[in-house]
Amino acid sequence: MNTLNINHLAYQYADAQKPTFKGVSLDFNAGQMSLIYSPSGSGKSTLLKTIAGFYPQYNNGTIEGFINFNEHNLFDLSQRELRQTIAMMFQDPSQQFCMATVLDEFIFTLENLQLKPEDMEQRIDEALSFTNSIHLKNRSFKTLSGGEKQKVALSIVVAIDAPVILLDEPFANVDIDSRFELIKLLNQLKQQDKIIIGIDHDLSGYEHFVDQFIGFNETNQEFVPMDKALVTKLFEQFNQTSQRPCKNHPVGGEILKLQSVSIHNHDMELIDNLTLPISKQATTLITGPNGCGKSSLFKTLIKQHQFTGDILFNDKSINKIRLNKYLTQVGLIFQESNKQFIKITVEDEINLSIKNAINQFLTEDEINHYLQELGLADLKERVIYSLSDGQKKRLQILSMVLMGHSLLLLDEPFNGINIEYINVVCDLLQQAKQAGQTQIMISHQTNGIDNLIDYHLAFENHQLTYQEAF
Repeated sequence: MNTLNINHLAYQYADAQKPTFKGVSLDFNAGQMSLIYSPSGSGKSTLLKTIAGFYPQYNNGTIEGFINFNEHNLFDLSQRELRQTIAMMFQDPSQQFCMATVLDEFIFTLENLQLKPEDMEQRIDEALSFTNSIHLKNRSFKTLSGGEKQKVALSIVVAIDAPVILLDEPFANVDIDSRFELIKLLNQLKQQDKIIIGIDHDLSGYEHFVDQFIGFNETNQEFVPMDKALVTKLFEQFNQTSQRPCKNHPVGGEILKLQSVSIHNHDMELIDNLTLPISKQATTLITGPNGCGKSSLFKTLIKQHQFTGDILFNDKSINKIRLNKYLTQVGLIFQESNKQFIKITVEDEINLSIKNAINQFLTEDEINHYLQELGLADLKERVIYSLSDGQKKRLQILSMVLMGHSLLLLDEPFNGINIEYINVVCDLLQQAKQAGQTQIMISHQTNGIDNLIDYHLAFENHQLTYQEAF
């Protein structure tokens, strides 16, 4: 039976004054699924990348301790042997795609593993079928939604057929039904004697499938198994099914109105002849399955995607508003945080937002309060790209709120954020809304956002309709 053992492992980045983690000793066995749940910035992704052999090879950090697979040091393996032993899915799947299309990415991966060409097609089809993604086989990555990319990334991990599978936030952009379905598929892989180690900030769906929960001891900077009482308490936060009532029609003034709008993504129809008002100074949640057109709608609303019909912003057609002027009023929080940043350090990015703010939603004291509450106050001098993904996401949201747009579009804003920080983010957004901001949000993560949402729009049959609850 395969085993993976970590003994007294420590990792320290080259520019850091102390290790990210140290003294980590953990055991993983075939036929088990382990899940790491701890605050962002604690080193979860660093731990997985160290196990996978990416660190310190592709980073200037230093490592101490040992990682053994079947009692053999992983660092003694060749790159080919290592990739055949451990397959990793990154938090942002775009970072691991090298080719333009799904099929070419599979071929590239399997060629590197020296799989015979005649065996590739069956391996590819089986892997895509496993995740119910065979329809994506010949698609270009630029036409896929974030959730569809995550399904493809998981399919490639399945195709590699390594005994150890590492998953960094594998379902952050996946709709809730697909999430539950994919977690059950991970359980099938576990039953095939795989060692599965994942990271997730949303525990929904995992309760009956995870064998070992791992937390972080901040005092000792050490990852350790959680006791059952703590795990039970954590799941209580995620098992509360929210059916919070919403207004099923807009009330008050309208900031947006779509009039007979149709949107396509290449040859795919996403929205068909939609007429829809959006209320001013409210938070509207948009939900729907992956690939239905949520992100394409946001790109349309910032004039980056073609459409037919008309869209009115404050009763004026967006086609008649100059782009630069329009984008001073309408902002978008991207799914991928790295696309948002301009400056080098956290403090520079915050100061840039304050300097260019259109509306002042927060006072200086309130800004300092949220920097503290979001865990960013002690990171002001840090280079942004040295932050964890969760830290980047929290900085991204605060920076965009500080810009003071009249309308803020948020595309999966809670990716990589644990539930404690979600409460702070919702409080921040609530304050901006009370100061006059309108917010439209795409989110598959709905835990902890009950008090923020005013309206719920659901995608179905190429239409968006108001719902009575979310």
